[in-house]
Amino acid sequence: MRINLNLSLICFSILFMGCKAAMSGNSIEEVAIPISPTFTPNGGLYNSDIHVLLSSESQNARIYYSIDGSEPNTDSLFYTNPIPVLGNDSSVVIKAISVNENNLASVCSVSEYYIYYPQIDWPSYIPKSFTSESSIAVTTLFQDSNIEIQCSENDAVIYYSTDSSIPTSQSAIYTTPIPLIGDMSYLTINALSVKEGFSNSLVRKGSFKIKYPKEKGVEISCYTGIIVTLESISKMKDGEKYTINIEYSIYNPSYTQTIFEGMFQLYNSIDTGLRCPQYGSFGDLLPGETQTLQYTFQDVSFDVDVIEFICDFQDSNNIFNPIWQIQDL
Repeated sequence: MRINLNLSLICFSILFMGCKAAMSGNSIEEVAIPISPTFTPNGGLYNSDIHVLLSSESQNARIYYSIDGSEPNTDSLFYTNPIPVLGNDSSVVIKAISVNENNLASVCSVSEYYIYYPQIDWPSYIPKSFTSESSIAVTTLFQDSNIEIQCSENDAVIYYSTDSSIPTSQSAIYTTPIPLIGDMSYLTINALSVKEGFSNSLVRKGSFKIKYPKEKGVEISCYTGIIVTLESISKMKDGEKYTINIEYSIYNPSYTQTIFEGMFQLYNSIDTGLRCPQYGSFGDLLPGETQTLQYTFQDVSFDVDVIEFICDFQDSNNIFNPIWQIQDL
């Protein structure tokens, strides 16, 4: 009776230390429980696809695992190759055990993995069309134009629509500029950037219209012949405020006279007292020089339909004279 009690105490002690005992004749043989599997890489959040390697420090141990939430056993998946975790917004919980030659199983190891691809930049337009999350701009062009769509990420595929629908991978693929032809013609484009290894971009809308000017460019002064040509104007209303972007070129055909400085402002033709408090400006324009510039007016509190150009030049008597011209938008 005393011998049996001592044997029971010995077996309990061995099991408590992480071992199991087996009888071999009249002796007790210790059999170690295998070490739990480890995961490479560790569980966590990743921005690209991964393959998870399982390993055990126990010699000749077999590894069984599950990815369906169940507790693994010897009827579970037998590990032979790294486990793939693929696809944006995917997740998996891997549970694994090591089993030794005596069919003793380790404590279960658990690791969780999440895949979230970085989002690719949304498309942009040439000519520019400004977009915020709450509103878009209508870009006015003053001649027939080709609308280009581009993405800052190389090799991105751009899908687009021109019928107000949201583009998908079944939509038209952008390959060549989209023509916009004819006075008062109008075009709205929705575009989406897609690239393998990235989540799809936000959809970007661009709206464009053609308005033929009364004459080519804006001839500001009969003294110098300076030409200011409006390339495009983009107006975006966000709440009660407007953001207005102007792209323009300036040419000084004079052989001798320098346009020392210039500026322009915007106002409303119905109420000429409504003038934009900001002044877009340009620097010295040398004889024969052309500058291509853009300027953005922020937080304009009224609609704008007139742009006024003002600049100073030095005549033959070294007198600075202001010259100006108004262009109807």
